[in-house]
Parts: sequence; C-alpha cells; structure tokens
Amino acid sequence: MDYKKMIAALAVAASATGFAVESANVVGYQNKGFENSGYNIAGGTFLPVGKTADDLTLGDIQPNDSFINSTIQFMTPGGANANTTFKGKTVRATYIYWTAEDDPEEGAGWYLSADGDGEINQNDVEIPMGSGFLVSRGASEAGAALVFSGEVNSEPVTPNLPSAGYNLVGNCCPADITLGDITPNDSFINSSIQFMTTGGANANTTFKGKTVRATYTYWTAEDDPEEGAGWYLSVDGDGEINQNDLVTIPAGSGFLVSKGAAEPNAKVTIPSAL
Repeated sequence: MDYKKMIAALAVAASATGFAVESANVVGYQNKGFENSGYNIAGGTFLPVGKTADDLTLGDIQPNDSFINSTIQFMTPGGANANTTFKGKTVRATYIYWTAEDDPEEGAGWYLSADGDGEINQNDVEIPMGSGFLVSRGASEAGAALVFSGEVNSEPVTPNLPSAGYNLVGNCCPADITLGDITPNDSFINSSIQFMTTGGANANTTFKGKTVRATYTYWTAEDDPEEGAGWYLSVDGDGEINQNDLVTIPAGSGFLVSKGAAEPNAKVTIPSAL
C-alpha cells in the first residue's frame, strides 16, 4: 500500500474523510467505533498538536456521547485485567469518563471506576503511540466511540513491548494495514502476533478447512517457507500460505504480541502513513 498517495488523496477530500492539510502537516481525526460489545483492542491514530509519540495520555482520548458505561482497561502479560493503586489500595485499572454534568470533583475527564466521587483525575496516564489498550464496550452502547485527533504521525512507530507474554499493540496508522505492513526485528523469532475475541479468549481462524488458533509467526527467507519471507500461521509448518495480505488490522484497532521469554529485544514496527 502506498500510504503517501493514500494520505494525499484523503487530504483533497478533507470534509468527507476527516483529513486536512495545515502548513506542512496533515491533520485529522478518527471516530473509532466498536462493532461488538465486550473487549476490543484499540490504539490512538493521531498526535495531538505539540505532542510526540511518546507522551500521549488518556486525556488525549475523547469519548463520544454514547460512551457512558463503556470503559478503557489494560491487561497483564498473563492475559488478566491489570491493576493499579488508588489511595493506597490495589484496584482494577478500569477507567470511565466523567463529563462536567457528572459533577466529578476534578472536572471532566477519565477516572478510575473505583473513584466514586471523581476525586483524582487520571488524564495523565501514559499510553504512548503504538501501545494498545482494551475498550470494554457496554452491550447497550452500540454507538460508543473514541475520538482521536491531531496530526498524522510522520515516522514509523516501534512500540515498547516491556514484558514476556502478552503485550497490547495498536495500529497507530490512520489507515487499515495488513500483517505484511508490520515489520519484526531480527530478535523476533519465536514471538508471535495474535488476536483476541471480545470475550477475552484467543481468536481462531480457518486454515485448509480447519479451525486453528490465529497465531502468526514470521518466517525469513532463510527459514525456507514455500511462499517466501513473511507472516504465516503457526500451524503452517511448511510455510505454504503467506498471510501478509490476508489479515487486515483496521486503523485504531489492535493485536497482541506474545513475546517469548528468551527474546527480550523482540520488537515490531508499525508503518507511518506519510
């Protein structure tokens, strides 16, 4: 995919697409909806003006009016809900958005669900570009969406994968990408890309008429896959069916990187749209 041509075309049709050109920068927004209730992996797609890819926070994410009982959450490397500390106690790292009408003590913004009075605003929780998070969409909130706005990032992003086990990664490119657009480094050998169901389980796919785990490993040319270097299902022991163009990751959606314990330097890079 030629992202430069894509962005140029979008900029011409700014009113229809949410893109525009201001000086040398392409700016825009995304209304990221969630088709299914339950857990959805997400990630920011635009840089707020004046910020870098490393200093995005919860406060840069704006929910729409339908995002009421839906929440933002995080996950441990073991696949459990992450915790945090609130007033000296360990609580679930689940964040809800309080509007000014909700009368939180510290004004509109993101608060821990355990903070019943809105005492401590959590807008400064860091979510660097390329890092993913979970949106738990309420069953009755089909229209719930998050709004990402700002400048289109001009550089590829290599998100931090801090732990062995599961790491949430967001497609921070404001366009759909495929597996083939994601570049692993040389340390990414037995690590894999995986996906998750809205119930929090590992997602499945179909391979040669059978239901298999949607786990993708990267084969180099030296690995001698039948279809050349690229991403393959882990069950495809001979590298028969290259998955580079068969798996799409929409803008603002995400995936799991399962990082091997023996591969602390394993990384993947998400392309820039410019």
